[in-house]
Amino acid sequence: MWQKLQTLPNQQTHRGKILYWHIRDGAVWHQHRKIRRADPATLEVFQIHGGSGFIARDKNHVYHAWTTLKNIDRASFEHIAAYLWRDKNHVYAEHETSLRPIAEADPATWQFVAAAPAFSRDARHVYCYWDPLPEADPASWRHLHDSFSKKLRHVYYGTRIIPHENPADWNTERAQTTDAMRVMRHIAQAQADDTAA
Repeated sequence: MWQKLQTLPNQQTHRGKILYWHIRDGAVWHQHRKIRRADPATLEVFQIHGGSGFIARDKNHVYHAWTTLKNIDRASFEHIAAYLWRDKNHVYAEHETSLRPIAEADPATWQFVAAAPAFSRDARHVYCYWDPLPEADPASWRHLHDSFSKKLRHVYYGTRIIPHENPADWNTERAQTTDAMRVMRHIAQAQADDTAA
């Protein structure tokens, strides 16, 4: 949720001992760097439980920490879920030090599907975090549990196809009871076998 920085206690945001956004000497600061372009009268910070503390906007720009995001359309910029954002041109993923566009994502059809990890889709792709799932058709894909999902021809763990698995044999209950470490070893072994062949 957007909150005007001037209206917050001591005109600042922080998590624990880390001071994020604050107004000092009539200017906006992020941590201990002055944000020269930022307008203290209109600056709003994005505050949500578990949020990063890095995103803010004023009447003219969007900011990620010390960076003025000049290519983001301020008027259409909005939070989707977790670390995901969009404007009329792109969908963005927030990394620790930046807010980057997701290469092929379509902001008009983008939908957040599930957390832990974050799955989302648009009209052409399914994504785990910011990476597209290989060969995943958004119409037939569905989230099962945690990092497990499936489509008509594949079962996935994160963005990786689990080899030799029949999607018809997978449901939410099976995904909940499957040992993820065993699945990762199975995927790694299959990749090693393919490389050796």
